[in-house]
Amino acid sequence: MSDNGNNSKTNNTGNDIDITRVPNDDPEQLARAIEQFYKQDGTQKTRLSYWWERTQKMLDGDQWLVYSNSGGAYQWNSLVVSKANEYIPRPVTNYMFDAYETLKSYLTKTKPRTSVKPNTETYQDKAASKVADLCLEANYERLKDQENYEYSDSVLLTYGTVFKKDYWDTTAGGSIDVTGEDPLSAAPPAPGTQAPMGAGPDSTQDLGGILGAVQDGQPVQTQIPLGDVATRIIEPYCMALDPLATGLHTARWIMEYAIQPLDWIRETYSKTEPGYTGKVDEVKEETQLSGSLRRFYQLKNSSGVKGASQIEGVGNSDTGTQALTNCAVVKEYYEKPSELNPKGRMVVVANGVCLYAGESPCEGPDQGDWHPYSECRWELVPGRFWGKGPLDNVCELQKRINSIDATVILARKTMAIPQKINPIGNGIEPGQMTGRPGQVHFYRADVGAPSNMPTEGVDPTVFQERSQCVEDMKTISGAVDILKGDTPPQVGAASAVSLLYEIGTGKLFPMLDRKKRYVESSQKKQMKLIAKHYKEPREDYIKLLKKHNTELSESAINKFLGTDLLDNCNVVVEAGSNVPKLEAMKQMRLQEAAQMGAIDMSLPSNRARYQEEMGIVGFDHDVAPAQNRAEWENDCLDNILVDPSKKPVVLADEDHAIHVKIHFDRVQEPAWMELDQGIQQAYMAHIEEHKQMQQQQLQMQQMEAMMTGQPPGPSQDGTNPTPTKSAGKGPPNSVREAAAKADVPPGSKGMT
Repeated sequence: MSDNGNNSKTNNTGNDIDITRVPNDDPEQLARAIEQFYKQDGTQKTRLSYWWERTQKMLDGDQWLVYSNSGGAYQWNSLVVSKANEYIPRPVTNYMFDAYETLKSYLTKTKPRTSVKPNTETYQDKAASKVADLCLEANYERLKDQENYEYSDSVLLTYGTVFKKDYWDTTAGGSIDVTGEDPLSAAPPAPGTQAPMGAGPDSTQDLGGILGAVQDGQPVQTQIPLGDVATRIIEPYCMALDPLATGLHTARWIMEYAIQPLDWIRETYSKTEPGYTGKVDEVKEETQLSGSLRRFYQLKNSSGVKGASQIEGVGNSDTGTQALTNCAVVKEYYEKPSELNPKGRMVVVANGVCLYAGESPCEGPDQGDWHPYSECRWELVPGRFWGKGPLDNVCELQKRINSIDATVILARKTMAIPQKINPIGNGIEPGQMTGRPGQVHFYRADVGAPSNMPTEGVDPTVFQERSQCVEDMKTISGAVDILKGDTPPQVGAASAVSLLYEIGTGKLFPMLDRKKRYVESSQKKQMKLIAKHYKEPREDYIKLLKKHNTELSESAINKFLGTDLLDNCNVVVEAGSNVPKLEAMKQMRLQEAAQMGAIDMSLPSNRARYQEEMGIVGFDHDVAPAQNRAEWENDCLDNILVDPSKKPVVLADEDHAIHVKIHFDRVQEPAWMELDQGIQQAYMAHIEEHKQMQQQQLQMQQMEAMMTGQPPGPSQDGTNPTPTKSAGKGPPNSVREAAAKADVPPGSKGMT
């Protein structure tokens, strides 16, 4: 190793790591510094693990715990039962899990509505942002982000901090055939998989130097992996970062630990391009886990019902023991851009061997764009980065409840089967009194008969204390009853329920705002990856875009490329959309609005929407058939040039008002303007037919009303015709003559 003077010096004592001035061409020193920090990180996380480990064990049901030295390291272990204390019951009524489920259901109840804000107000950027909105929906479905965010919320509630990693995975996305020699070119590894990324694997546009290669007179066909966007939730045990940071935007560096098979490491890093060190064959099987990973993997393989179980072969020392087989811990280090490294830096180390040292594959103008991570914290703690979870402070209350229950059970056993006092020498041997019904005992009267010890019931204040502990757990954790939809029986008005709900959830609003930024950051990173790497049309992805499309023409997304986004990647969550709403409160507001007349229930469309929002199904027969037929007619009109035989026919007895509204809603969509002119003319002609038929029905109603002398009823579109002066006196002669000469007699029904 060459001596680089001050540039080769590092300061890796304590819980910090400083390799900023270690150059990339000194991989040995980079590897030593990172491995040294990794081994010390378990000790640094000991205090955090005290809370993380206890919370997870108690949440899992293992709640009779003791913090003791086990194998040279202090950790939470199940209370050992001995002959001296085996008579004490150890019940567990897991109110912590109830609070956990309540808060998680609150967080996952509403899917945040996200959109991409255009960079400018130009038409091009606005159109690109609408395509980006479709990408958000497609990514949410393809990456299974609903499940990802549910697990993310579970980690957040348990540990108080969670990370989400969005990276480019070159092993996903299939492959394409390219004419030329093997085009795998130099590129930094994909964050998260450390697989190569860049122009070669994912683009046919940057292969000019290799295209046209021939073999035996024929062009060479090479399959190139496309790669795709991937995402992963990471627990805090597997992360380390700058101890001076108060957030990811202020961190100087961040590092992730991931156990990977040796075969995967060799396949991924057997490269000769710039950045790769070519030392992948030196990576050996890693048989030790740091304290941090050891604790985490013990928890992953434990069951609270049966008590924490050890992983086979894993010891309890923070230095680690034999644990892994054919694997190594990959340490992935990201460094913030600096004067020495303007584009940031990424260093990958596995079991003391530096595999990659080069520029960070993540880039962007905003703080935090130099790494692939997004973070969310439940509660911020002054002086440290790591967040505080809602269950941390309820552990002691849960222990008190368990102790009270143990006392009650013990007292119940004592009162039901009381202890006895048996005078020595009265002739009754120990164990002779079995409690069997009808059993006869002989004893010496001069010595004395056995007697029961006096018993007393549990003081009522004990039950009051227990009830208070349960309420305190709800208050401290924030899992109040209103989050479950339980409203006080005396509260009936929607405004009152809304006020209670707002008060009960007010303390959660800061956390919801942090989660909003967490979602925005994650999806922004996904969009940047698409804009950078989608350099060829992807049939499966375009199908997803079409599935979620409602207003863009198919031509706008048929050949979608990442460049179509025009770098419009600024994702925002719609204000208030991530705040869960109480369904019962929503329905109460609808009822109040209908009773006050704010909703016109005489309109069939309003009535159908009202029933839908109230969850009433099967009572919209007066509207549903017309809606279904009108929507079917829209499909026919959209394809009128392909199949002219399916031209919709207007029936005389149809609900023309509903048809006109549904057809005109389609006409107002921006995508309608891009349809063929023949399709547009067919729409307008069909709407005009409905309007003419609607007018004929109105005239017929007026004529019938005049002939019968009754005022005309309401028209189909909800408007009332103006009554004539002769209403109630029979139709005038002019009307009678017109009716007699009419082609269609009044009251008759047919179709045109």
